[in-house]
Amino acid sequence: LKNIAIKEKSGVYINEIEHREGNEIKQGDEITIAYRGSFINGLEFDKISGRTAFTFAYGSQGQVIKGLEIAIKSMREGQKSKIIIPSQLAFGEVGSTTLIVPPFTTVIYELEIVKVN
Repeated sequence: LKNIAIKEKSGVYINEIEHREGNEIKQGDEITIAYRGSFINGLEFDKISGRTAFTFAYGSQGQVIKGLEIAIKSMREGQKSKIIIPSQLAFGEVGSTTLIVPPFTTVIYELEIVKVN
């Protein structure tokens, strides 16, 4: 099953790259993530890792796009996954506030749950 993407009911596809058996992520957990965001053609539009890894309280409004929030819920500390997010769960009909991601664009994230507190 390792190379099969699991489709969530929401339409988000999650393909586990590196499996971990850590605790489930719960609402309010402080988590640190690293990721690489790209378009379907592979062009990277965003990347955070190492010292720029992002820490936030899981479930708090406006921290990550809805598709990442859905994917994170099914992941564990240390896990890495490739996630395909349809536009309505990414930046939608408006696109990103930075204007890098156009409206109605499916995006792909390689996401790692670095730490869960």
